[in-house]
Amino acid sequence: MLALIAAAGVALRHFFNLRHKGTLDWRFPALGAALLGFVCWWIAPRALPLPPVEGPVTFNRVRTIVGQHCVNCHAPIPTFPGLAAAPGGVLLHEPAEILRHAQRIHLQTVVTRMMPLGNVTQITDQERAVIAAWIQAGARAD
Repeated sequence: MLALIAAAGVALRHFFNLRHKGTLDWRFPALGAALLGFVCWWIAPRALPLPPVEGPVTFNRVRTIVGQHCVNCHAPIPTFPGLAAAPGGVLLHEPAEILRHAQRIHLQTVVTRMMPLGNVTQITDQERAVIAAWIQAGARAD
């Protein structure tokens, strides 16, 4: 990835070197832009396929998942060792907070799979699928 970014920089710099000599060769900035575009596409987060959801998707089911896997860090007084405050100031101990942070939960647990950090609480792909289905259904507190 870094080599491609460096190659894009070389192509762009070569364009400017030629331009200072009076030559305009637009192939070099086009190559640089193409390389940078490829890098952006390559590193963009993508939602990995999840298993089909078994059973109904309800807010209480999502709340249970969040309670098991998220609240130990995202509470007013985290119980996870070494944390004095909830990471990012995100609290998930109340239903209203889960609803408020629904999109953030989806991004962190389903799309990037960054949370739980290091999957320390062992959230399963099935549980991630439930969260994804809840978001797709409108993230409502039925």
